[in-house]
Amino acid sequence: MKRFLFFFIVSILFMSCSQLKPKATGDETEIITYVDSSLYSQIEQPLKSTFQRLIYTPQPESLFTILPEFQIYSIDKLKRRKNLMFVTTLDDKSEIAGYVLNLLDPKAKELVEIDSAYFFIKKNLWSKGQIVCVLISKDKETLLKHLTKDRNEIYMAFRGDFFNREIESIYSEGYNKKNIEKYLLEKYGWTIFVQHDYYLVKDSAQERFVWLRRRTPEDMERFIFVHWIDSVENPYRLLNQVWIVEKRNEITQKFYRTTNDDAYVIIADDPESIKHLYFFPVNFNGRYAIRVQGLWRFNDFTGGGPFVSYIFYDEKQKRIYFIDGSIFAPRYEKKKLIIQIDALLHTFKTASEIEG
Repeated sequence: MKRFLFFFIVSILFMSCSQLKPKATGDETEIITYVDSSLYSQIEQPLKSTFQRLIYTPQPESLFTILPEFQIYSIDKLKRRKNLMFVTTLDDKSEIAGYVLNLLDPKAKELVEIDSAYFFIKKNLWSKGQIVCVLISKDKETLLKHLTKDRNEIYMAFRGDFFNREIESIYSEGYNKKNIEKYLLEKYGWTIFVQHDYYLVKDSAQERFVWLRRRTPEDMERFIFVHWIDSVENPYRLLNQVWIVEKRNEITQKFYRTTNDDAYVIIADDPESIKHLYFFPVNFNGRYAIRVQGLWRFNDFTGGGPFVSYIFYDEKQKRIYFIDGSIFAPRYEKKKLIIQIDALLHTFKTASEIEG
């Protein structure tokens, strides 16, 4: 009941505002955080550990950066930013706390007082494409409890919004290669959104393998492959970590090779890559799937980067699908690229999904 209540209140317990809103601005990875300086000094570390958790690409990067604002008067200048958060307590007497209490509906304050709610979300409050969050508890001790116990739920609110904005951006760009999308659908019974700067490297009905590639700019490469296995009667015996690693290595050893053919892509064969290999059960477009995130490298250690995969079974086609996105961008931060290629993978659809 408590979890249900959390998601129910986030959409209704903000005071209403005008519907005429400009488009949100700013960096998707920056979270403008309004918090009193004295409170911030006590919660800075748990707040940063919630949002600035490291991902390895293989360089350590954090998806989000907390940018504290200690004076509420700057809100008029910053209220169009994509990510805004207010952090306070009911016993805080600062101007920021007063602003937050005016922002929330009185019913929200009652729920906070009895610790039935602590985190409120409003989309598009002042700008389109914006997320505004209030993290509030009755006192500092309760706030610290939630920052520790509920850190993943708080983090995923911002990550999920970033991810959804990226999917919207993909579909709204309008320069996709519809001819390739149609070709894949008609030949293989599935399709994926093909952005204008991706091209089809290889497709093979015999190998049940399709490879899309992007090289824009030239020193930033993105690879997507889709592999499938037909006529699978007992699929879940295969959806385990050992099979997934072996299958991916089998695919990339065959198809992801250097130009002179003396090296190939591999995962999970050295302590560093095993350390940063993660498996998660997830909902992928309405299906149970295994999400894999980690690091790939050439077997001769000449290069590498991050990847994300989804492996799932389609009941209607009796197919196991293995869809995968990899990045090679040694001169760039890759945290945004991971989100972008992950969002692109989520545009995957089978023929039955398109037909409805």
